[in-house]
Amino acid sequence: MRPKSRGFNGALMRYRLFFLVCLLSGSNGFSQDATILHSYPATTYLKSYVTDGCSLLAAPAHWDNKDLLLFMGVVTTTGIAMYYDEQIQRSMLGNDGIFGFSALKLDNLGNGMYSIPLLAGIFASGKIGKNPYDCEVALLGLKVFVLNGIYTRGIKYTYQRHGPGDNMPPDAFWFEGPAHGITGYNSFVSGHASSAFALAAVLSKAYKPKHKWVPWIAYPLASLVAFSRVYDNKHWASDAVAGAAFGYFSGLFLYRINIGK
Repeated sequence: MRPKSRGFNGALMRYRLFFLVCLLSGSNGFSQDATILHSYPATTYLKSYVTDGCSLLAAPAHWDNKDLLLFMGVVTTTGIAMYYDEQIQRSMLGNDGIFGFSALKLDNLGNGMYSIPLLAGIFASGKIGKNPYDCEVALLGLKVFVLNGIYTRGIKYTYQRHGPGDNMPPDAFWFEGPAHGITGYNSFVSGHASSAFALAAVLSKAYKPKHKWVPWIAYPLASLVAFSRVYDNKHWASDAVAGAAFGYFSGLFLYRINIGK
């Protein structure tokens, strides 16, 4: 078992990362034209969870050839990663000192501990700075976080894959499937990676036009979340690949049907 600290002060690193998140939510850094947006009542916003959730579910029925090629690319990449899953897992377990990822607790970016305060900060900055665009992006980010989490959980229950720590020796090709009920095996896909990439997609699309640096922070952080799940022996590499892809495309889709650019 890996040591908990690896030479880093875990609490200090978490506070530094949280401080960075708070900085990113400042109103001056995220102000943007809001002329394309509307102000919706709370009931309409809540109803949009249902309508947008249905739209996300029905999206594959409207795919064109480009979408199908992208999907096949994701499936192929996931399959290649799955073929090497056990080899990658053994390699990760053999690198106990690498970068101190466990001490950084980067997976908190994918479970809401950091992302929800980030969205709250963006919303507050929009209110204080009277910038409705920031408020809209924050509310969209929350919706994406919730809907992506629901569908990711559905994928987990559908495949019910054994994780790298569920068996000895580990078996990367052990799927229970839906016929066995809820077994508790939920390795495929990585929910943390999915959530991180969904929010990265939303924030990058929302703020890239005026702040080119946002994707250069959002996507590397999301990638580190996905990597940390594999490194900490919580998921197979293919779980992280598939989760990242699903999160990215679900976030992009929900952004386009809500904000449209």
